[in-house]
Amino acid sequence: MARKVNPLSQSFGFRGLVSGLWLSFAFGYASQGTAAGSGSDTQLLSYRIVNQFPHDIRHFTQGLEIDSGILWESTGGYGRSGVYKKTLRAGAAEATSAVDLPPAVFGEGLTAAMGRIFVLTWREGLAFSFDRQLRDTKLFRLRREGWGLTHMPTLAGERLVSSDGSSRLYFLRADTWEETGSLDVSDRGEPVRRLNELEYARGELYANVWQSSRVAVIQPGTGKVRAWIDFSRLEAMLNKPSTWDAGEHVLNGIAYDADSGHFFVTGKCWPSLFEVDVMP
Repeated sequence: MARKVNPLSQSFGFRGLVSGLWLSFAFGYASQGTAAGSGSDTQLLSYRIVNQFPHDIRHFTQGLEIDSGILWESTGGYGRSGVYKKTLRAGAAEATSAVDLPPAVFGEGLTAAMGRIFVLTWREGLAFSFDRQLRDTKLFRLRREGWGLTHMPTLAGERLVSSDGSSRLYFLRADTWEETGSLDVSDRGEPVRRLNELEYARGELYANVWQSSRVAVIQPGTGKVRAWIDFSRLEAMLNKPSTWDAGEHVLNGIAYDADSGHFFVTGKCWPSLFEVDVMP
């Protein structure tokens, strides 16, 4: 693996502040066993855009997390997967270091826990663990496909939570990657399939539905969807490049900043990263 310094210093700077804009939305679509149906009584959350930053359109974003003021991002694609460490200063995001994943693996979800950075791979049966300098590397075996990844506190200590594109989430030990349980996710009794990028915040699990702009807010004790967030307005604001692929370049990055209480949201090859204040 090659370690690179400041790989995005020219492409990641302040784009500008967008404030005072509250977004509320209508949310209706045909139910296909993947999410809440039209007329759902599941709560819909509104949000306010706080900031909009440039995002490198070469980055096929798979995982996003903020930990101790550092923005971590994992990217996918064979031969172009990597992990990026970025700092947020005065409204600007700047990469300070990065590491390439081996060309034979497809990078997926990421989380920061217990002083380590954990990254999944899609179909290769491997997961990576790095120190915060992205130098020391450890490997773990996966029993299934890797999609999204986050971590949450439990009575037994920190646990990783992963998705595999189904309606089920899996709990793992961070030190051994041993599966310790699972959680079936449903909305009004229907399974919510294609669960992808994950984030644990405010005592709940947030999961985007792949190939959509919807994020489910999940109760970790029951697996029931308490609410939905529709980020389609963010995609509509994008200045889409000529390389834009509507089927591939979908929402796929959710990070929660505990210091500000805001979420950071982006997608695969999106030209923007948004900071939003989601109403609880």
